[in-house]
Amino acid sequence: MKPRGGQAGGAPRIRRHYRAEGEVQGVGFRWTARRLAEECGVCGLAENAYDGTVRLVAEGRPEEVRRFVMLLGMQFPEADIAESGPEERARGLEGFEIR
Repeated sequence: MKPRGGQAGGAPRIRRHYRAEGEVQGVGFRWTARRLAEECGVCGLAENAYDGTVRLVAEGRPEEVRRFVMLLGMQFPEADIAESGPEERARGLEGFEIR
């Protein structure tokens, strides 16, 4: 998968930041995020934060990013996944990195 920033299939790609709280460390959350991101055509990253949360960055078409977050929430219903910043233009990330 090599989506890049800008236009993909006629739709502008966006970048969104999320913070996941709750039971999200030590339960395969980041690995599941990567699998779902790949299925949804989303690029980005997931990394553990020192406060026990997981930081997510997702780039893709708006509907791809929404689907990714929805599916991740369905896989981890105990997690609270919330936006943590404004929508931005995609920066051209490739793949989905786990940190």
